[in-house]
Order: sequence, then structure tokens, then C-alpha cells
Amino acid sequence: MKQLFLILLLTAGLTAVQAQSPYAHSDEPVLVYSLPATELIFDLEIEKITEKPGVFYQYSQRYLAANRVVTEETVNYQLKSVRMTTRPVVDKALRFSVSPELVPGLVLTPEGLLAGVNVPSPRKVIKEHHIERRMEIPTARPEGMIALNQEYMMAGSTAKMAEGAAYQIYAIRESRLNLLSGEMEHLPADGESLKIMLQGLDRQERELTELFTGQVRKEIIHHRISLVPDSSQHEALLFRLSTKRGVVANDDLGGEPYYLAIDHDPIPVTAPVVDKTKGSKKSKAPAPVVALYTVLPVNATIEVSDGVNTLLREQASISHFGVLLSHDASLFKSKTIQLEVDPATGRMVRIQEMAPAK
Repeated sequence: MKQLFLILLLTAGLTAVQAQSPYAHSDEPVLVYSLPATELIFDLEIEKITEKPGVFYQYSQRYLAANRVVTEETVNYQLKSVRMTTRPVVDKALRFSVSPELVPGLVLTPEGLLAGVNVPSPRKVIKEHHIERRMEIPTARPEGMIALNQEYMMAGSTAKMAEGAAYQIYAIRESRLNLLSGEMEHLPADGESLKIMLQGLDRQERELTELFTGQVRKEIIHHRISLVPDSSQHEALLFRLSTKRGVVANDDLGGEPYYLAIDHDPIPVTAPVVDKTKGSKKSKAPAPVVALYTVLPVNATIEVSDGVNTLLREQASISHFGVLLSHDASLFKSKTIQLEVDPATGRMVRIQEMAPAK
């Protein structure tokens, strides 16, 4: 009895699968294509400056006569630049279906964006962006290590160790001067060896000097913000930047606000002309069948500012702010018609009659 019940279940499942159509919204085969929306991508270049005091900062004036000294650990973020790029994304609100018989030879991108009719298949149009993170090369000295000789390291007094570090700095400077003036007994054999020796002396002096003046490290951080602007969103908060924490949430009032403004002129649309001379008794002509849609994008000015200073001002084509254009099915009755569409903007590039095959 159980085996019979399982057989009935399997049979019912196979029947349900076989009854499903590959096109869920139509009884006939259709081709589905999309028109693009324009995504704005902002790459922020932020400089992170980290300052750490040296262990001998209290003796910097005494031994090195240094006035610019780091006395406490701080982190500071500064916005260096803003760059903008655009890329097309599928606009779910502009997704259409068309019969293959109505428009033969329809060509789409791998993302499903319209590329044209009877044109070569395009490559992927959505580009990947790679962001680098740059940082100053740290010194070779490990954290917490002090390059002093045994006499000063075993002194047990911070003042004595600071004195030893200062003496080594002056000795390094004297060695460098002797190298450059040629007064040393054993000079390097060639210019490359001299260069390596000078670089080593510079590194040692920098490490020892940082024990007094402190460390200052600069790092370039890139932060990306991507958005598809709303047609009614002409001015909005883009991001906030805190000098202590970097980019923060838009509702975090601890960060300084930066604004995005989009300015564009709408494309005028001409209303269809009505022929009033036609009599009302005459039969109306059948409405044309729309086969394809393309987009006439608008040219917009994109501006990023802090409310006072303009950091970026560029021109860009915004597809989903544009006008939707329809193309009649009668246009594609001939199989030699070639229509090319820019997948990045949805704009019709050209339409022409293909040369007959020889």
C-alpha cells in the first residue's frame, strides 16, 4: 500500500513539472530585455595621518633643539579628492517582452540589456573597479626596539638613554658628512655602494630621531559610494567624514556633511499633431504596434561639495532621467534592418539597411 502511494506521488510531481511553461507570464515564447539605469560611483581618496609620540619626546628640545614634536597619539582623516565614474545597471522598471517573430535578430548583453537588432553580440558592459590602498613604507625597526649600544641600554635611566640616542644621531650625521666629502679612510668602491651606505645612514638617523620627535605615518584609503539617483533627488547628503573616525553613517552628526547635487534640463516632448479635418465617421487607422523601446538620456551636471567649496563638478548622461522612445513593429518587417543601441545608455546609435549577403 505504501509503495502504491509513493508511485502516485511521483507521477503527480512529474505531471506538474511537465505542465510548467518556460515563460511564466505568457503562453507564447517571448524575449525579455531591459533598458539601463545609470549608477553613479564615487571614489573618495582619504588620507589617514597617524601620529605617535617618541619615548624621548620630553628631551627633544634639550638634545636636538626640536620644536615640532608629537606629544600624544592622534589619528586624523582628511579628504584629498573625489572621483566619479558611471556604469549601467538593469532598470527593473524598464523591462519589456517582445515576440521573436515581431523582432527577429534581437541582441542582448550578458546582463540582459538591449544592444540592438541584427548586430554583433557585445561584451559585458558592467566594468569592475579595483581600488588600491597605499601606505608609506614603515621603518625597519620593530615596534618598541631602540637602536642603542649596551652602555646606554643598561643605564636604567630614560635621560641617559636619551643622551645616548642623541650622541648616535650626531655620529651618524658626521659619518654622512665624511662620506660626502671623501674624508673617510675606506670609501665605497663605486657609486651604487655609496648610495646604499647613505640610505642606511638616513634610515638609522630617522629611526633614532623618531624617538624624540615621534612617528608620523600617512596612509591613503579609498572609500566607494555607489547609488542610482532618484529622478526627484536633485540635492542630497552623499556622505559624512569624521576627522577622527573616517567615513561614518549619514545620520552620525559627528561627521562633516558632503552633498550631492544633480542638475539637468528635462527633454521637451512634442505632443502628437491631431488632424481635425478628418471626419468623425471615417474609420480610425489601427494604432501602431510598438516593438522596441530605447532611451534618450539627459545630460546632467553632477556636483559634490561640502556646502561651501565644490570638490567635483562633471557632466554625465543619466539614462533613467531621459525619455522613452518607441519603435513600431513595421520597422522590423525587413530582416535586413540593423539597429544599434548603446547598452550603457539605452540610446539608439544608428539604424541602417544591411548590405545583402553575396
